[in-house]
Amino acid sequence: MYESPNKNIYKWAKETPEATALASGPLKFSYIQLANTITKFIKVFEGLGIKKGMLIGLNFEDDSQHRALELIVVLSLEAIGAIRVSTTSDIEVIERCNLLLTDSPIKSLPKSKMNFSEVFVTKEWVNDSLNTKISSQDLERLNYQSFSTDIVFLGNTSGTTGKKKYFYQTAAIFRSIYDLMDRVYFPNNTQNFISIYGVSAWFVYSACSIVLTKGGTVVFTALDNIYESIVNYPNSYSTLIIRDVNYLAKNFPNGFGDQKMTTFRAQGSYFPRHSRLWLRKHLSKIVINSYSANETFQVAEMDEDRVCTLYPDVQIRIVDSQWNDLPQGESGHITIQSPRQVSGYLWNPELNIEHFKEGWFRSNDIGYLTPEGNLVLVDRADNMLNLAGIKVPPAPIEAQIKLLPGVDDCVLLEEDTLSDLQTIAICIEVSKAIDRSSLEKAVIAVLAKRFKSYRFYFLSNFPKTETGKVKRKELQQQILKRISMRN
Repeated sequence: MYESPNKNIYKWAKETPEATALASGPLKFSYIQLANTITKFIKVFEGLGIKKGMLIGLNFEDDSQHRALELIVVLSLEAIGAIRVSTTSDIEVIERCNLLLTDSPIKSLPKSKMNFSEVFVTKEWVNDSLNTKISSQDLERLNYQSFSTDIVFLGNTSGTTGKKKYFYQTAAIFRSIYDLMDRVYFPNNTQNFISIYGVSAWFVYSACSIVLTKGGTVVFTALDNIYESIVNYPNSYSTLIIRDVNYLAKNFPNGFGDQKMTTFRAQGSYFPRHSRLWLRKHLSKIVINSYSANETFQVAEMDEDRVCTLYPDVQIRIVDSQWNDLPQGESGHITIQSPRQVSGYLWNPELNIEHFKEGWFRSNDIGYLTPEGNLVLVDRADNMLNLAGIKVPPAPIEAQIKLLPGVDDCVLLEEDTLSDLQTIAICIEVSKAIDRSSLEKAVIAVLAKRFKSYRFYFLSNFPKTETGKVKRKELQQQILKRISMRN
């Protein structure tokens, strides 16, 4: 049974009331302050008519102080039993909400879709809420609050294809995520969690829950201030995505000094070798890369050669597009069964038929199984280059090009899928002035005659999701537009 961290916040509020529970720059909440604030918000939210089972959308500014406020709001909603919504950027989701908590109007939302109430969580609203009178009996609600099989969260995929997919996460899923993270994410008695992301990300909220259960400190920080947070809160765990590690490596090439966090974990897809080396040298004693998917969450730990060691409670099959199992060593769709797996997509029965069957989730990731039972991640199915019927994974080539000086990111695309002699579009993201001729020669050396025809495209910024994944279809549209203008 998953229990909200509220019960342990109550415990630490009694045992260590002045210990810091939540911090963001100069803003700090002790455990007793956090417990009191959650309780006051509960009373205010119930006064607004929020009840168990309601869908509550959250829309907060993306800065560290608003992330801290978002966490308090989420903990208050959990005490009521309301379901929080991970994103309010899509009309498909927001029009289903019973109420929206926001610090500013959502401009993209048509007035015709306003079938719910909006509550503006302004500084004045927060101050008024903090003046709410509570009693010791009100505070006791945190001590007994827990879930059994209730829906806790409405999540979504990151939308690299331009179309997000949505799903419910249950308390049982959070329990499994929590248990796994508690066992393998917080070694060496790690007590603190440093985050530059908000709690709309499932791994952030799970880490916050563990730290608050242990009586540690949750720290929300800006990317530029991460080292200051490491110094102020040693023995910490954190997580970043490739985009943010690249930012740190470029802006702080010599690192930050001798102080390091205890454990750093990269979530999601493959984390390049050069990024791991920089992290180990400058930021963290332990660097771990988790292979995971939004639909199944943590699946395995991945080494620098894309070999994944599965977690004990995960099963893997490799299948073709018809769900037929493939022989060992043959590449196909990575198909997963896990206690952290969602049951299916919301409002999309066609995709459920394609991706969910008899308790298994078939991903768009391509891989194969080794004789030892390890999984090797090859690439995304929708990233594969189709050259005269031969499928070529671009990821290993892209990884080599990304190591070249001046390259921020690299994506290989099929430029003309109708041509007998297909041309590969080599898309390179560069943020600084470079010698393009020299860089092109270096890239050609990496290609080593793999492709007969290719063309270079230099861009200052790739279209990316909020987690830093390149939106390849959107990038391909940009390239096609350039081609049409050229012709």
